Amino acid sequence: MAYVEFKNVCKTYQVGEVLTKAIDNVSFEIEKGELVTIVGPSGSGKSTCLNILGGMDNVTSGMVISNDMEISNFNDKKLISYRKNHIGFVFQFYNLIQNLTVMENLELAASRTKEKKDLNKLLDQVGLLNKKNNFPSQLSGGEQQRVSIARALAKSPTLLLCDEPTGALDYESSKQVLKLIEETNKIYGVTTIIITHNEAITPFSDKIIKFKSGKVVSIEKNKKKVSIDDLEW
Repeated sequence: MAYVEFKNVCKTYQVGEVLTKAIDNVSFEIEKGELVTIVGPSGSGKSTCLNILGGMDNVTSGMVISNDMEISNFNDKKLISYRKNHIGFVFQFYNLIQNLTVMENLELAASRTKEKKDLNKLLDQVGLLNKKNNFPSQLSGGEQQRVSIARALAKSPTLLLCDEPTGALDYESSKQVLKLIEETNKIYGVTTIIITHNEAITPFSDKIIKFKSGKVVSIEKNKKKVSIDDLEW
């Protein structure tokens, strides 16, 4: 069995009398330890999949399995526990707590898990140990995103979900963040999914899943991975 499975998943939203299918009969598999990009334009359904997999939304029909758990059957209480114990999130706009220092942001995340990590070592790995007492407003966008990745890892997640992690960054900062995500995937072996609209960054991943109009239009196992240094957009 794959580590992550979507089986004929549909998600429908109703606004008034209008029904909208955000995702329509979506199926795909992700193996343990893979680094996968899910790519597609705005409104294609990729973020809905991320929200479902992250336990922030429910399916209308179909089955979702993560780490041998059928999360599509979870109630709200079980989804909260699932998010707390298994999921690390990296958001486009960092979502750091502004009145806490870098270290305090990590400590808050780490307090919610039983498996403790060396937070100084984590910050050293993302190149920000010397700024652990800084507040987010004293960091660049790229630095804040690196803190966001360290914060996600402080929870010791089994699944790292990155929602447009380079969307708010310049070209060089984007490459630094992608390198950090790749290193994190290799060092910790954590299954990693990146949601993006930017097809140019997909060649460095193990697998590429393309979405369009709520459907998966292609799934490609990447046999010729490209170095992040060679990516251009």
